[in-house]
Amino acid sequence: MKTKFIIGVFALGLLALVNTSCENAENSAIDNLAYFTEASSNKLKSVTLKSEELTVALTVRLAKAIETDVTATIDIDEAVLNDYNARNETTYKMIDASQVDFDKSTVVLAGNISAKPLNIHVKPFNMNGAQYAIPVKIASVDGPVGKAEASSQFLFILDQPLIQPVPKFGYDNKMKAEPTDENWGIELPNYTLEWKCKMDGFRINNQAILVSLLLKNYISVSETKFTVEGFIISYR
Repeated sequence: MKTKFIIGVFALGLLALVNTSCENAENSAIDNLAYFTEASSNKLKSVTLKSEELTVALTVRLAKAIETDVTATIDIDEAVLNDYNARNETTYKMIDASQVDFDKSTVVLAGNISAKPLNIHVKPFNMNGAQYAIPVKIASVDGPVGKAEASSQFLFILDQPLIQPVPKFGYDNKMKAEPTDENWGIELPNYTLEWKCKMDGFRINNQAILVSLLLKNYISVSETKFTVEGFIISYR
């Protein structure tokens, strides 16, 4: 009877030891997590996509260094974007995967706390006034490390400047407004010429953009009215 009691106590002690070891192992993995360094302060970043290829970067980091290599697999995931849009009532569109190029994995070397920055290359494309996003996530981690729930995801929001063609005038490059088929023949008691311009300098003064000498062939004056046939704007 005494022998059975000793065996039972030993078995219970061994079970408690095994459970404690398992919990310690789980806590060790949970305590050391992989995440994006950039996501620790903000979960998204706006970047401008112009006519050249855009390069952005993310860095995988560990909570603490360990003695083995840790490989993280990186991917873009539309589910991350859909979740963000739903929670924030936004309408960012998913970028086409063919527009994005990056290495799918990165390694935190043994004894280090972070990997080298992972460059993500974005090819230029016309967004047609919409806003697109690149939802990036740590898909998996190979090693005795977990991944942070919130900081293992990151959004790049793409902005595209509105580019409009504008005329550029110089001394030999004038804007000329005149009838293309027949004279305007507009009779007016008075008239005003208005336009917006951005000048980098005037050779005379801020009224030198209009060459009054050139107007005499296009505007005739009587006692009560002007007859406007056209006008020329030239830089002096």
